[in-house]
Amino acid sequence: MLHDRSRTTTLQVSWASILAFAVAASASASDALLRQDAHCFLGGTKSTKNFGSAELLELTPSRSVLLQFDLSTVPHGDAAENIAKANLWLSIDSVKEAGEFDVHAVSTLWLESTVTGATLPTASETDQDPSAQLLGEEERGRFVVVDVTEIVKTWVGGATNFGLVIETSAESALDVRIDSQESPIVRARPRLEVILKQAGADGPAGAQGEPGDTGPQGDLGPMGPPGADNNTQGNTGATGPTGAQGSSGIVRSAAIAGPASTLNSSGTYTFMSNTNMTITVGTGETLHVYGLVSLGTASGGGAASTNFAIGYRTSGSGSAPTPVNVSSAVLPALMRVPIFAQATITGLGPGTYEVGLCYSSTVSSWNYADWARGIAFVTQ
Repeated sequence: MLHDRSRTTTLQVSWASILAFAVAASASASDALLRQDAHCFLGGTKSTKNFGSAELLELTPSRSVLLQFDLSTVPHGDAAENIAKANLWLSIDSVKEAGEFDVHAVSTLWLESTVTGATLPTASETDQDPSAQLLGEEERGRFVVVDVTEIVKTWVGGATNFGLVIETSAESALDVRIDSQESPIVRARPRLEVILKQAGADGPAGAQGEPGDTGPQGDLGPMGPPGADNNTQGNTGATGPTGAQGSSGIVRSAAIAGPASTLNSSGTYTFMSNTNMTITVGTGETLHVYGLVSLGTASGGGAASTNFAIGYRTSGSGSAPTPVNVSSAVLPALMRVPIFAQATITGLGPGTYEVGLCYSSTVSSWNYADWARGIAFVTQ
């Protein structure tokens, strides 16, 4: 049975790198596997107790948080220069006192099942570590994202990955609770998103180089016979037709990522994401939409066929989205799979539209919705 703490999760993150991946194939994102996490009391009677199985990680001036991710699950992430960016995602369950926190690499071994405040591993601090990350009361029930690119590059470059330690900054009274990997809310568990570089298309030719030195003069060839005199100039040829005007490229874009909507079996097409992308289309412009979601079933009998498509509707209309490029899928028992759809839509009238991945189902066995992502862009 799936659990829910009846709170809404909102993302706070820039989508520049994700849009670049979908449009120009310059980067790709993968999640590293969370291996273990824990929090430790730094003093008092609880400093010798283990809290590795807690559903919430407590971060205060007297408690530190430990996380360790497995980078071997990231494809092609075997060289530091391949790492474009690494983001640590933390779901904030509650904020008792606002403040700041720092993130550092751990430099010694620890185990979730045995670590305590008395055996807290040491940290390896550098000037490039993310520090003084401000966290206020408005972050309750939301995700915060920390840039840990330089730490991940160090691991990929050969340093041993003992994980991360999160501590309150000096003189900070920060007191928060963070969802752990034992949280019953799967989408709220800590994530390490690694964005990898990929080779893009060939760039334009460079400027012509400087001319080389003049070579030696060759031997004079034999003189040919004189040609016949002809002072008449030929007629000018006809002017060729003007070529068609090429595309002006991308003129607008949008992106979204967040928890997938609760699945229903009404048989009506419904957007997959709790928050839809909104984008404006002008006269004669073309709309391109991509959507991805991870779905599954907790049913021992599997899940019957459900339709998936890219959908669009006039912004604010509240109507069911119009599906494009419809496909269907079924699930074996107790299985979760990624669902991907894309569409290029022409002939839309000028206006603002809500777009994204949508579905139509008449069965309730599709009952395990996780993360939904989407991008959209308009070309002329």
